[in-house]
Amino acid sequence: MFADNQGMASHSQLLHTVPVSLEGRSYLIQIGSGLLGDTATYAKLPPASSALIVTNSTVAPLYAQQLADALRTRYPNVQTLS
Repeated sequence: MFADNQGMASHSQLLHTVPVSLEGRSYLIQIGSGLLGDTATYAKLPPASSALIVTNSTVAPLYAQQLADALRTRYPNVQTLS
């Protein structure tokens, strides 16, 4: 089951949505170009005063800053834990 890029901002392109169904919870993984830094990607997240990025020393240097910058448009306090 895959979705197209309807409703995404023009500078990002959603190529696939992969549903993950687990006992007691399920979620979608979005795969595409430009999604990480696109604030529209996070529009459906719940309101809060803070966000926490949990990462590791391999992934953090590649993506943490871009993600933090995008989340700061929605959450005043963004922390990274690696």
